[in-house]
Amino acid sequence: MLEDLIVRGGGTPDDQRPVIFTGPQFNATSTYASDPIASKAAFADAIDSQFEMISNEEVLYDVTETEAKVAMVRLLRAVDGGVPQSISTSPFKIPADTTVRTGYTQEGIMQYETIPGEWMNVPGIDSAQVNVSCYRNQVQVNFQFRRYQGDAIKGFLAYMRDELATNSIYRGQVITTGHEYVDVSKVDRDKMVYSEEAFNLLHTWAIGSIVDADEMYRAGMRTKVSVFLEGPAGTGKTMFMLLTQNELFKRGSDGFGAVIVEPGATIEQFEAGVKLARRLAKASGGVIGLFTEDIEKMCENKMWRSRMLEAVDGAAGKNDRILLMATTNFKHKLDPALLRTGRCDALIHVGMPDQAAFQKLCELHLGDRLADIDWDEAFPHFHDYTPSWIVNSTEAVVRGVVARTHTADNITVTTQDLIMAAQGYRPQFEAQQAAENYVEPLPTYDQVVRQTIADEVEAAVEAGQTDMTDYSAIQEAADNAIENRIDGANIGWTDPKTGEDVEGRFYTN
Repeated sequence: MLEDLIVRGGGTPDDQRPVIFTGPQFNATSTYASDPIASKAAFADAIDSQFEMISNEEVLYDVTETEAKVAMVRLLRAVDGGVPQSISTSPFKIPADTTVRTGYTQEGIMQYETIPGEWMNVPGIDSAQVNVSCYRNQVQVNFQFRRYQGDAIKGFLAYMRDELATNSIYRGQVITTGHEYVDVSKVDRDKMVYSEEAFNLLHTWAIGSIVDADEMYRAGMRTKVSVFLEGPAGTGKTMFMLLTQNELFKRGSDGFGAVIVEPGATIEQFEAGVKLARRLAKASGGVIGLFTEDIEKMCENKMWRSRMLEAVDGAAGKNDRILLMATTNFKHKLDPALLRTGRCDALIHVGMPDQAAFQKLCELHLGDRLADIDWDEAFPHFHDYTPSWIVNSTEAVVRGVVARTHTADNITVTTQDLIMAAQGYRPQFEAQQAAENYVEPLPTYDQVVRQTIADEVEAAVEAGQTDMTDYSAIQEAADNAIENRIDGANIGWTDPKTGEDVEGRFYTN
């Protein structure tokens, strides 16, 4: 109600119009009733305030333009009259409404809000207009109103701050640092397959920190938890994060949610993600997940590493209700400071599926097509396959059965069919493993000498110091190469006495 706005703005509703005309006389507030002469100036100013149009600009920090506009429209609907409408600022321009996304429902249906274009009327406040805009990354709320309405406008802004703090369009959602919504509503835990050990650790450190957040706090546990998932590519680390995001999303009504830092993000984007997660956690009171992949890339740059540690473990975030979850394929590249106890609560290895997980994967993807399988016989042929390779193998199994029987009717997969599929993929799997693990070998001593001499001679020829028939100059260039260019080179050779491969740096002296 208009009266609520006035009170929130520090005014008194009855005094909002201090001069009220009733025929040839006017009624004044009791303050001036006993001294009409002294009240002349105040009454004159009060009369002017009913006709004088003024403006007010408010800058909103740490919010998006869309977020502010939706909050504005929702509040306008709640004020007397309740129908915010666009105001035409030019006879040649029709104000256009804008439709924006406001997040997913628990069923995965995107919701929308229609926002009147540019300037809007403020229902219940005579002649008042409002506009939300963004200038140089700062969201601004601009009001135009009659001066006597100042308290109501102050109240409106106070309610808007409340709306943004407690009922943001990002509350209870899974979003990226670019404020894009991510639908995790259809994540199915029953279709995710991991070793029992890995899932138990995830349940303790991640899922438990969400489901039992309040009880963890009552037990004296820290409200900020960091979980790192490490293991080979393709073992399902990203799916683990999706499962955790789904648990947060299901509790969106309690203020839980998630912020995803996009893969390959810069340190600035990571810091923005931490800042956004911290704001949402503080406003909603729920746990906010912060997710990022390939966190070792943040450790490769010394400055980035320092800023990342400060963002994660700085003084500003000691009491955060934030669950940080990150993945890496290369745990040896992580900074030891990042793995320090208190910064990393759990380092979970997400490795190859065990036999139980392998069996469940096959049952999920082959279902009633499976015959009576000897899992003890089949599993050894898949033991080093990641889940993605196992799933691809199940497709190959079906193709093989159809190719053998020439029909898609009554497909029956036997133990031998599974083994043949695994064996068929083995050369490709080993080639991929070799490519991923390939390390460029150090050059041999002979290779270093030959290449260095060739480079030196080529440089001498190009400089006009010799040609290929001047053997003495070539010998001089070769000697110069050996004296000055080989020193310090990384080389490898075989020790003739021991037969062992040796690596090191070569020095002529």
